[in-house]
Amino acid sequence: MTAPTVDDLVSSIRDLAPQLPYNGLQFRGDEWHQAWGQVCAAMDALGDVEWAIHDYWEADKVGYLHIYGLLQSFVVAQDAANLLREHLTNKKRIRWQSSDEYKDLQYIRGTRNETIGHPTASVIYDNGKSAKRQAGVGIVRVSMSKAGFRYYVKDQRQAKPVEVDMMQIIRTQTNGITQILGDVVSTVKDAVDVHCSRFRDAPIKPVWDEFDESRFDTFDDSAFQGSSRTRV
Repeated sequence: MTAPTVDDLVSSIRDLAPQLPYNGLQFRGDEWHQAWGQVCAAMDALGDVEWAIHDYWEADKVGYLHIYGLLQSFVVAQDAANLLREHLTNKKRIRWQSSDEYKDLQYIRGTRNETIGHPTASVIYDNGKSAKRQAGVGIVRVSMSKAGFRYYVKDQRQAKPVEVDMMQIIRTQTNGITQILGDVVSTVKDAVDVHCSRFRDAPIKPVWDEFDESRFDTFDDSAFQGSSRTRV
């Protein structure tokens, strides 16, 4: 059986999330709108990053724009998956700099921060802890290819070369994101199944009056055109 892709898992979340009971987003009142907007944006962002990976594979020649764009998009995808995990499960958001979870994804974030995030003032780490000094980082232009690149970390003590395997980073990113999203899908599916089983044998009854219509203001009114909105 083929493992689900990021797009497959996002599609599952799109199908399942609207079936959650109102309290499934861990929020109440006005915060519900904000949480739902963030969930929708996160799902869109994950799909956008999959296109970014596709564009990278299809590029005839890789340059700075490809390297900068792909590494930045990976951080966007990680933050999006992290937000879905927070809003749709009972797990707290991953604190990337201090957590022991998803060390491989944290390596990608570190590579991004060092090479394209803060190359003129990159923090030096010794044994995983800040050495309280900074360095300048420079990508070796002639080393860039679709397979990866080399960069130097230069501080007052040394100039250390670092090799980046972009093929491995893409695989690592994909594995980490699918792991997070797979957990989200499993948790949401279980919550939906419990909710549905609770009311499966209950008689149909009017429920519209139980809700504040303002919660549905973000829906497109055109969806109701031509249909009756008469209450039962």
